[in-house]
Amino acid sequence: SGAWLGKVAQLRSVLALAAGAVVVGDAGAGKSCLVAACLDAPGRLDGVRGVLRVVDPKALVAANYKELLFGRLDGTTLEWTDGLLTAFVRQVLANERGEARKRHWLCLDGDVDPEWAENLNSVLDDNRVLTLPTGERLRVPANVRFVFEVEDLARATPATVSRCGVLHVDGSVASTGDRVAACL
Repeated sequence: SGAWLGKVAQLRSVLALAAGAVVVGDAGAGKSCLVAACLDAPGRLDGVRGVLRVVDPKALVAANYKELLFGRLDGTTLEWTDGLLTAFVRQVLANERGEARKRHWLCLDGDVDPEWAENLNSVLDDNRVLTLPTGERLRVPANVRFVFEVEDLARATPATVSRCGVLHVDGSVASTGDRVAACL
């Protein structure tokens, strides 16, 4: 439908201007399909492959899921172990498999919890730098985007939301068939 394609275009516009986007809507509204379609569509035109990685920060089972996302500094040995997000950024920077020629989107699916989301603020602003507890600073490449897929912004802080574009997806925007076709 035209409304569905309009949402795809809106998300593309948001991510053309910002390193991050928040896609808000009820479960089943088509947020995941919208993100996948939006990443895939340009590749069909320009041949640049899109890579989508989805992480639900709250699904990480640990006392400190923030460490699993960003990394952990061992207090005894002072050895650093990368978390999922840090390893993702390093992989793109290493460009061992041609990552510089691809679009990389990391979708954080779940509540935007200040406990971990605040650590991304310097990545989401114009600096695009991930600062680790060790003092190391990783410049996040321009081909990397962060997408937060949420039902609401009740837990998000203004500092994080203001650094992202926000797009609301209403379940009535597209029929189930449109969303399924977009995901394929």
